Amino acid sequence: MPRSASRAWLVVVLCLMGWLRSTPCALAAERGCAVRGVGLDSQCIVNGATLHFVDWGGHGPDLVLVTGLDDSARIFDELASLLRPHHRVIGVTRRGFCASGASSGGYDADTLARDVSGFMQAVGIVHADLVGHSMAGLELTRIAASNPDQVRRLVYLDAATDKSPIINLIQKDPAGNREPPLGALDSFTDLRVWTQELLKSKSPAIEANLRQCFISKSGHLVARTPPQVDAAVLSTLSTDHPDYSRLRAPALAIYSDTRVADQMPPGAPPELQAATNAFSRQVMEPWHSLEKARFQIEIPCGTVVQVVGARHYFFLERPRQTAAWIDAFLRSDHPCTWKPDAAAADISRGN
Repeated sequence: MPRSASRAWLVVVLCLMGWLRSTPCALAAERGCAVRGVGLDSQCIVNGATLHFVDWGGHGPDLVLVTGLDDSARIFDELASLLRPHHRVIGVTRRGFCASGASSGGYDADTLARDVSGFMQAVGIVHADLVGHSMAGLELTRIAASNPDQVRRLVYLDAATDKSPIINLIQKDPAGNREPPLGALDSFTDLRVWTQELLKSKSPAIEANLRQCFISKSGHLVARTPPQVDAAVLSTLSTDHPDYSRLRAPALAIYSDTRVADQMPPGAPPELQAATNAFSRQVMEPWHSLEKARFQIEIPCGTVVQVVGARHYFFLERPRQTAAWIDAFLRSDHPCTWKPDAAAADISRGN
């Protein structure tokens, strides 16, 4: 058995025997969560929903990672490993998505936020930094406003936006939806290669995430997330209007660069690429710019930065740069005036 696996099993055994009462594993066990070990897929029942989560361990204050639409906590595998030196990192998968259990309801904004807040309590986290991608801005903003004692600092990864116009905007996208074609669903290898090209990244987190979010059925891979769950959450996003003025926790909003088309379909012909790039510059960039300005105006203590040339999954494209910015902001003595410095840029250079 590999040393990492042996260590994980040792933690589980000692935790169950009550010898490591201060570990995350023990704290979670006391609250009814089935923790399998450091870095392993685990489950926790919160608000009647079974939530998938991963505790990567680490050294330092608690840091909770919240996923975007249709992703599992595994999408953060690489980012979490880069944040572990100064943080205890744990990630949770939203109800109904991938390996988290689906329920007949509970996809409204308040319930989704209570799920994350309740999850933190269930695994013994009293006060944490929250980092969320894309639609996770919904949960981060609500938790920070309604349960400020739970939140130390916030980091929005392309998540500090009012997404209510998105459905209408993406209907104008020349590239259409980014669902994988049937040929990419023949195997996890095919799907991994297609997704790597789509996201412009070869991060190992991509395959780990796909294996949580797809299952083999009748010789092809199919998404584990029920269509009605996607529809319910999209309906919630279409009516959500974040209010940053209520936030008291220092916040960093990292934005992608919408001057470049996001998730260009692999193999797209030149004319479609040109039309999609034009759409991104003429439609998505003005919306993004407005959202960045609104965040800076509304939030009492906030900083905005952009990953130039990177797309929506910039933490997969530029994992070291993203981790360096997150780490530097969370450890800063002056978060309200923090800006990326030359040291952070040096750490991130090349990826």
